[in-house]
Amino acid sequence: MTGYEANNKANNKANNKAIQGAAGVLSMGKLIYEEMHGNDAYVIYPSTFTDMQNGKPVVYKGTMTMTLRKTGHGWVFTGAASAWGVNSLQKKGCRRWWQS
Repeated sequence: MTGYEANNKANNKANNKAIQGAAGVLSMGKLIYEEMHGNDAYVIYPSTFTDMQNGKPVVYKGTMTMTLRKTGHGWVFTGAASAWGVNSLQKKGCRRWWQS
């Protein structure tokens, strides 16, 4: 495990403890965009992440974007990113915890 991975794991654990989060579930829907150039691919999927936060169920809806490269062993991920809207516990215009 790299230093970055260890730090990220520790930050996730601390965040889950702070919000009393459980192990959430990420669900991806049907492919909404695909672009291929030779051995490289760029794909976007609608996504939903569900979890518990402070004892209440919370739902985030957004997208997952991934880049892939075809190798001699098959397709491998070369990058991933996500974009999420306001979650089900937030009111429109509500400040998020990192904005306080």
